[in-house]
Amino acid sequence: MFNKKVTIAVASLAFLLTGCGNNSSKPSSQQPVKPFSAKVTPSDDGIKQQISGSSTKGDKVYYQVADGQKDTTTVKNKKFTISLPAALNTRKVTVSQKQNLSKPIKVTVSKPTAVISSAKFAKGFNGAKKMDAKMPTKMPKLDRPMNIMFSPVTTYRILSNQTTIYSIQLEITDVASSETKANIGATAAGLGIKNADLTDLVNKAKKNKGTKQTKDINGYHLTTLVDGKKLTVNVTK
Repeated sequence: MFNKKVTIAVASLAFLLTGCGNNSSKPSSQQPVKPFSAKVTPSDDGIKQQISGSSTKGDKVYYQVADGQKDTTTVKNKKFTISLPAALNTRKVTVSQKQNLSKPIKVTVSKPTAVISSAKFAKGFNGAKKMDAKMPTKMPKLDRPMNIMFSPVTTYRILSNQTTIYSIQLEITDVASSETKANIGATAAGLGIKNADLTDLVNKAKKNKGTKQTKDINGYHLTTLVDGKKLTVNVTK
């Protein structure tokens, strides 16, 4: 009888301890926000790179790229994002909750992941024969995205080190333009993906204006957005 009571007591205690452990745990979405954090996070914008983090002090976060000018970004719901122009050079960014940049977090922003070779993209793009203008097989050597205007309506912004493309942003100022179909087809051909897949993503953006539509296809991260009349298509990895 004594052993039976001990067994029951131990079992009851184990049950209570297990219950207490479950009650004290929280889903990841309810975990407390860190007082201050900052790290590089993926960007859906082909010509931007970003740092995201949390801050529980104040409504602003201060930052400085290398030895450039100090700048600020707004904290909303204890979260913030710092948006930087995409670049091929590695940059050191100082992020702080204080205007004098004291007690900072140092973040290293490296160049984006390569998307495709310039020659391969141009071969597919031009080979589709969707338009008279040609995509260059070799880009000028620039650290920042370059603009290639195909018409007053259509612009390609490309980050490249001449032979390799690191990001692409296609902007068409009027999504209803007859140029939209041709450029979407040429871009899909340049990437080596199905025209129907990219067209479908653009159509979703048309139906959901103001909301980004994203999809990973053949290793590419594709984002479309229709804001007013303007269509943007971003390609990153």
